[in-house]
Amino acid sequence: MKKTKRKIYRIAMVHPWHHKNVVETLDEIKEMKYEIVGFFPRLEEKEKLKYLCKEAVKRNLKVYVYTGFMKYQEAYLSTHPEQTMVLINTRENNSSTSIMWGCPFNPEFKQRYFSFLKEIAEYPGILAIGVNDEAFLGYDRKIGCYCHVCKADFKKEFGQDMPEVPDWNNPLWTKFLSWRFKRWNDVHGEMKKIIHSINPDIRVVFMTSPHCGFAGESSWVTGIELAGMAEKLDGIESDPYYTFHDLALVFHPHEVYLSEWCRFLAGIMPEGKQAEIIVQAFSHPVFRRPLGKEDGYWSAVIPVASGVNWVAPFTYYLQKISPAFETYHRCMGFDRYFSQCTPLKYTGIIHGFNSEVYRFPYPTQGDESYVVSRALACAESLRHMGLPYSYISDNYLDGKIEQYKVAVLPDINFIDNKQMQSIIKYYKNQGNIVVCGEIGFYNSGSNQLDRQILAELCGVEINEEIGEEKSFSLEKNIEVCDDVIKNIQKIIDRKASLCDQEVMMPQFSLKYTRKIKIIEDSQVIARFTDGNPAIVVREKKDGKGNMVYFAGMPSRISSKPQYKTFVRNLSHILFAQLVEWTAGKKPEIYISDWTENIPMEGQRPLDQRFMPSFEFFPLTGEKSAICVISSYFKEPTSFKIFLKKRNTALKSVKELISKKKIEWEQEENRYIINVDIGFDDALKIFVFRFE
Repeated sequence: MKKTKRKIYRIAMVHPWHHKNVVETLDEIKEMKYEIVGFFPRLEEKEKLKYLCKEAVKRNLKVYVYTGFMKYQEAYLSTHPEQTMVLINTRENNSSTSIMWGCPFNPEFKQRYFSFLKEIAEYPGILAIGVNDEAFLGYDRKIGCYCHVCKADFKKEFGQDMPEVPDWNNPLWTKFLSWRFKRWNDVHGEMKKIIHSINPDIRVVFMTSPHCGFAGESSWVTGIELAGMAEKLDGIESDPYYTFHDLALVFHPHEVYLSEWCRFLAGIMPEGKQAEIIVQAFSHPVFRRPLGKEDGYWSAVIPVASGVNWVAPFTYYLQKISPAFETYHRCMGFDRYFSQCTPLKYTGIIHGFNSEVYRFPYPTQGDESYVVSRALACAESLRHMGLPYSYISDNYLDGKIEQYKVAVLPDINFIDNKQMQSIIKYYKNQGNIVVCGEIGFYNSGSNQLDRQILAELCGVEINEEIGEEKSFSLEKNIEVCDDVIKNIQKIIDRKASLCDQEVMMPQFSLKYTRKIKIIEDSQVIARFTDGNPAIVVREKKDGKGNMVYFAGMPSRISSKPQYKTFVRNLSHILFAQLVEWTAGKKPEIYISDWTENIPMEGQRPLDQRFMPSFEFFPLTGEKSAICVISSYFKEPTSFKIFLKKRNTALKSVKELISKKKIEWEQEENRYIINVDIGFDDALKIFVFRFE
C-alpha cells in the first residue's frame, strides 16, 4: 500500500483578543501542544497584530491571520458610500439596493485592503492569511455587484449594459454569470500575489460562508465557485455550525452538516490545495441546543476523519467555557493515528456546479434546490447505509474520478467537451458509473443539450423531460445483480409482514423522472407503474465498467398522493446497494446493517421519519486502518465491522475513546469486530495495526 504522508494542523484562534491576559493565553496554548495561534484583526489593528506576532514567535508558535475585506468596514463605508456593493433584487422588479459591504472591485476600496495585506505579510511568524472572511456577491436572490465601477467594467468588456433580469435564454445573461465568477476568482488571486510579493511562503486561504458553494444558496446568486477559487489560492475553509445555521436543516440528522462540508471541501480541492474547517465551539440560547461533551468529540475528529488537515475551533476562549473543550483537546492526541491514514476512496459523487448554475438555477435554496435534491439525496442514501463516499468537482474530473471505484452522476447536465471525455475515458477503462436523470454535453453556443453521451454510457434515450415523482416495482426473475434484488426483497417482505394497511406500506419511487427508451443491450430491472423503465443496468463488457441508470432521483421519503400521505422510500436503500454492486466489490472496510438493531426501527418500523443517526468513516494507511463511528442521537445499536485481509497480519485493534483492546475474529479473507453503541457513545475510534 502507498505510504501515507499527512500532517494535521490545529489552530487555537485567540479571539476576541481584547482580553487582558491574551499574552498569557499564548503560554497556555503552547502548553496544550498547539503549534499555531490564530488572530482576527480589524484593518486598524495592525500594530497590535505585529506585537502579538512577535510574542507568538518568542514561544515558537506560528501565526494564522484571519481577515475581513468586504465585511466589517461599516465605519469606513459610512463616509465612503460610493464604494459599497450594490445588489439587484431579482425577486422584486430588479430594484437596486446598497448594503454596508464594500465592492471588492472598487479600486479605492480594494487598495485599502491590499495595503493592509502587504504590510502584515512582513510580520514575523505568519504561516497563513485567511482573506475576505465569509464574503459573497449575493444572497436571497439579491445579486451584485451593480455599482458604477462594475457596470463600467462590464460595458467596457462586452459593449453592452450589464443585464439585470435573470434569463438563461439570453446569451448576455450567461456571459454575465461566467464573467462574475472569473472576476471574483481573479480578485482573490490578486490578494495572493500581493501577499506572496512580500513572503511567498505564506498560505493564502479564502474563508467561505457555508451559504456559498455547496448546499446553501445557488452559486449563480452568490457568485462563488469554490474549486475554481482554490486554483487561485492555497485552499478554502468554511465554518458549518450545525446548532446555529438554518442551512443545517437540509441535512439529516443536522449534525452531518459538519461532515458533509468536510467531505465536500476535501473532495473538490484541486491537486495541491487544502481544505480547512472552522468548527463550532460556542452556543447561544437562540441556537437549537447547547453544546455538550459530544460536540467536542465530533468537532475534533470528524474533520480529520473526512480528509481535512486544518482545523480551528471558533474560538479558543469560547470553547473554553463550553463542555466541548475537554473532549476536543483530548482527541487532539489522536492526530498521530490519523496522520498515518487517509479516507478510503470508494464512491465519488460528482458535484455539478455548472448544472446548478446553467441548467437548474431554481429554486435557489432549500430541499428542492439542485444540490440538495440531487447530490445530497445520493449522499444521504450512501451515508445512511454506511458506504464511504466523497465529492468531485465537475470542473476537475481528470486525475480525480479515477481514484474512485464508482462515480455517481446526479443530473449532471452541463458539461463541456473536456469533462465529457474524462467521464467516457473513465468508463471505458473499467470505471463504474451510476447515472441519475440526465447527463449531457452542453454546447455553449446554443441552448440545446447533446444527449449522445447518455446513449453511449447508459444505452438509453430520453423521450420526455423532467416529470413528476413516480412509483416503480422490481422486475421478476432478474439474473443480473440478483443478490441486491434478493436482499431488497427480504426488506419488502419484512415490512409487509408488519403492515396491515397499504396506506403505510413503504414503496419504491423516484423524483424528477424521465421517460426513456432502451437503445442498446442494457437490462431493465425496475419499471414505473406506467410500464416505462425506471432502473437500467449493464454489466462489465468490452473493457467498460458496470453501469446503473436511474430514470430519476432517489429520496428518503416517498409520497402517496392517493392518500395524501408520505411513506418510507425503498429506493433510498436500493440506491446504495446498487452503488455497491456497480463498484464490483465491497470496500476494504465495511459494516453490516446497523439499522437492524436500532430500537426505534423495531418499535416503529414503518415510520417515514426514521433514519440511521450514525456515520461511518473508514481510513486506510500503510500499516494501519481506522474506523470512526459517530452517533448523533443517543440511539443504541450493534453491528459488525469487516476489514479485508492484507499481505501482513493484523497485530492489534484498539478503541481510542475507551482505551480498550478489541478482540477480533477472522475468516479466510477478512477480519471481523463487533461494535456496540450505547446511549452515551457519541464516538468510537477503532485503530487496526498491522505487522
